[in-house]
Amino acid sequence: MKPKIELFLEKENLKIGKRLKEERVRLGFNQAEFAERLGIHKNTQMNYETGKRAPTAEYYEKASKLGMNIPHVINGETIVELPVKAGQLASLVFKKSNSGQLPEAMEALFYILALEMLNTEINDEYKGLSSNNLDLLIKTAFENGKEFNEAFIAINLYASDAISMDNYGKSNVILLVDLIFKTLDLYNEVKNQFSLVSVQDNMRLVAQQVINSSLEVRKSKE
Repeated sequence: MKPKIELFLEKENLKIGKRLKEERVRLGFNQAEFAERLGIHKNTQMNYETGKRAPTAEYYEKASKLGMNIPHVINGETIVELPVKAGQLASLVFKKSNSGQLPEAMEALFYILALEMLNTEINDEYKGLSSNNLDLLIKTAFENGKEFNEAFIAINLYASDAISMDNYGKSNVILLVDLIFKTLDLYNEVKNQFSLVSVQDNMRLVAQQVINSSLEVRKSKE
């Protein structure tokens, strides 16, 4: 009979292998393709996925650069849930605190800050938001909560594909924040010209213009 620790490790390797396969499939690779991209033999990849062998640190490092969600593979954590939870907690705190700040704006702010923190911690090549942009982001959320929140919602509504999180540090926080600032700047320039009275409707009209213009410029540079 196998010792308990050996049985435990075998079960953990099986769980890791299952999640490893799920991530490979999510990224669109078959075993041979994924193994080739990582510079290993197909049988090695197969052994990792079946739990016969435990992946090495070097393997995880290379796999992360292909977009693999390593925390999820190792611990079963879903990293995309963390910013959402951070935002929800912030909203709860500000609702209970009666601080006068708009809870929804704080939820949006903390969501962005959590994304930024994750990107910085798990992606060595990520340059991150500038100090000035980070300060301005926080100041805007606190001083102009309603407009900030509506801009955040509008951009996520109309540019979700461009800013979506692709697991393991691939969310485009810099683009998201840039679009928020541009939307708010244009909104402040033209808000007196709107016949509509809803901030939400006006912000979405402005956001659509900003997003279309920004994404066209990005495509022309690619």
